[in-house]
Amino acid sequence: MKKVINGKLYDTFTAKFLGYFDNGKLTNYFSYLYEGLYQKRTGEHFLHCVGGALTTYNGSVIKPLTSVIKPLTYEEAQKWAEKHLDGDEYIKIFGDPEENAEKTAISISIRKDTHEKLKQAAAKAGKTVSEYIEGLI
Repeated sequence: MKKVINGKLYDTFTAKFLGYFDNGKLTNYFSYLYEGLYQKRTGEHFLHCVGGALTTYNGSVIKPLTSVIKPLTYEEAQKWAEKHLDGDEYIKIFGDPEENAEKTAISISIRKDTHEKLKQAAAKAGKTVSEYIEGLI
């Protein structure tokens, strides 16, 4: 699914899928609920949500399932993951919470070609982009 929200593109086909929650109902139930957590190449998180008429996503009799994209802050994504994913999945995405207690999420704007060089350098060093930048500082 692709959706532009506040001038930003959210695309489930190009973003990294991180995990999901569903309520175990069949898709033809009015109470069916699915939420998939994604991360864009820019680091932003979002949910792809699908719900029936009896959920917060308000499907209808005519269109039983409604599909919605919900942008999330880093902290909102963490909270969602705490609630819906197991500990190993959470750590794979956000790292060990005890080790990250002093970390702060920031956003920066850099040229696209600079971002590509940064990702390549980090990959070559076998580190995440964050770890690579921290090592430079």
